[in-house]
Amino acid sequence: MYAFPKALRLHHSIDFRRAFDEGQKVVGGPVVLYLRPRQPGESGPKDGGGRVGLVVSRRVGNAVVRNRVKRHLREAYRQLRPELEQFAALWSTDLVIVARGSAAGSDSETIATSLQQGLKRLKRQLEP
Repeated sequence: MYAFPKALRLHHSIDFRRAFDEGQKVVGGPVVLYLRPRQPGESGPKDGGGRVGLVVSRRVGNAVVRNRVKRHLREAYRQLRPELEQFAALWSTDLVIVARGSAAGSDSETIATSLQQGLKRLKRQLEP
C-alpha cells in the first residue's frame, strides 16, 4: 500500500464545492479541513472508504513549493488512512484539505500532526 490511487482522490469541482458548502470545517495549523459524509448512491472507492482532495493555492508559494506541500499532504493522509478505518464516522466521507500559507515553511511531521489532530476534532464533531 505505497501508492495513492486515483480512486481515493476527489476530481470534480462539484465534489469540492459540496465539501465546502455542506461539510464540517476545522482550522488547525497549516491546514484547513472540510469533511462531508457521502450520501448513499454517491460514487466513491470500491472499499467504501474516504476520498481526499487537496487545495494548494499560489499563496502558499511557487510551483515547487506547492508540489512539495501536496506530496507531504498526500503522504500524511496515506499513513492516516488505516486509522480512519476504525472510525465509522470518518470512513465514507469526502475530505478536502486546504493548505494555508504557513504550510510552505512546515515540515512533513508538522503537516502530518496537524492533519491527525484536525481529523480527531472532526471525529468528535460527527459523533453523537
